[in-house]
Amino acid sequence: MLGGARQWMARFLGADRHSKRVTAPQDGPQNGSRNGSRTAPRLLSLAKVPHLVYAVGDVHGCFDLYRALEAQIARAVLQHTDGSERAGSERAGSERAPALLLVLGDMIDRGPASAQMLDHLLAPPPRGITRQALMGNHEAMFLRFMAAPRLDHPWLGHGGAQMLASYGIDVQDPGLAKRGRLAQALAASLPVEHVDYIAGLPHGVAMGGKVAGGKVAGGRMGGTIFAHAGVNPARFMDLGVNPARFMDLGINPARFMDLGLNSAGLEGSGPTLEGVLAGQTVDDLLWGDPALLDAVPDFGAGDFGLRVVHGHRPELEGPELGGPELGQTGAADLASLRRINLDTGAYGTGRLTGLEIVDGVPARFMVAKNGDIS
Repeated sequence: MLGGARQWMARFLGADRHSKRVTAPQDGPQNGSRNGSRTAPRLLSLAKVPHLVYAVGDVHGCFDLYRALEAQIARAVLQHTDGSERAGSERAGSERAPALLLVLGDMIDRGPASAQMLDHLLAPPPRGITRQALMGNHEAMFLRFMAAPRLDHPWLGHGGAQMLASYGIDVQDPGLAKRGRLAQALAASLPVEHVDYIAGLPHGVAMGGKVAGGKVAGGRMGGTIFAHAGVNPARFMDLGVNPARFMDLGINPARFMDLGLNSAGLEGSGPTLEGVLAGQTVDDLLWGDPALLDAVPDFGAGDFGLRVVHGHRPELEGPELGGPELGQTGAADLASLRRINLDTGAYGTGRLTGLEIVDGVPARFMVAKNGDIS
């Protein structure tokens, strides 16, 4: 299964792939620094964009919700590839690339079925779909715990106890306090394949030429970046912004000063896909604040030119089942000019949200809810 997935991904990947493993933080960015670790992330750069792209937000061990949403996605893929696509999305003679499904990290912890979720991700995906999960900050915390397990580890209080329970390990068992017992329980209960799978997850995906809002702005080549916590604008805004340009927009320039931006003018050119990703760190992609993107100004064409699809910060209100297109009523809390947040707090709200991106039409939300699972 893994070999087939890698062969398919190789058809679409460019050169921006880093194989170096990283040391995951315990309960926050590495070293506790404000700017985060400078560890280079593992990035997948899609040189060839699939016709159908799907993304799913933070699952957090809610396997039943994920299975229901993936079934919706599989049905949609069959409709698109069988020629019964939504109005406006059919292009005669266009090449049909396989559908790509991205799971945006935090697949584990908090919910009751982390082990089952990982078993599923290691199994073959539905027909017509290549599935690629990304690392989230909870996977990073898990790896740090596994490197030095102990019962007072911060990860256990951030959903790790629920994950271990899905493998049959009760961290309240007094017997685990005896020397070596916790490590023995982990070795006996957690499949090596699960740990290796998490350790090998990439930190982000860059997709040129496909903007999640369904358009390319100002004639520039648009693109979409998928990462658990979005991107840090301070990394790619070194070219600077002129505070006078965003005074008319009613934005406080002091907010940008907090990002470390300078006041040099910038005339009509937004950031490129490569420029955005070049300076990002692992901490930026896993632990950052996606809302920082909201403070970045336009670049003379009325649009940012890129979209970032992320999770990490849950929105308590999400789209209804069936999913509106971006920008319609009910989607405003998840869709902004520069970013789309797919984390709807599945473990607390019973609602897991995904995104469908198809050539030529606006992106739309797809949702699975507890009440719809039989």
